[in-house]
Amino acid sequence: MPGTMQMIFVRNSKIDTAITSMKRKLPILFFIFFILGLGYFAVRDQGKPSPVELKLYWFIPDGFRAEPDLFNIYQWAEEGKLPNIKKLMDMLNYL
Repeated sequence: MPGTMQMIFVRNSKIDTAITSMKRKLPILFFIFFILGLGYFAVRDQGKPSPVELKLYWFIPDGFRAEPDLFNIYQWAEEGKLPNIKKLMDMLNYL
């Protein structure tokens, strides 16, 4: 038939086997990426700190210790002039 164009497909066995192999491997790759994604979402929040953070307050009376006759904070705490330090002393959290 003049004027009609026919396309002739030549089958290549190497390409066919590559496509078939890829079709078999594709579900396995999707499964592997799915499992890796689940693992990522399962552990991504584990390194974050808890919402309640503990705070550490330091009380270091260096200047007070330099003049023991002038600044006696332990005596003032026992007298009730420094109630928070008295609480610490009662809990035995001082040196």
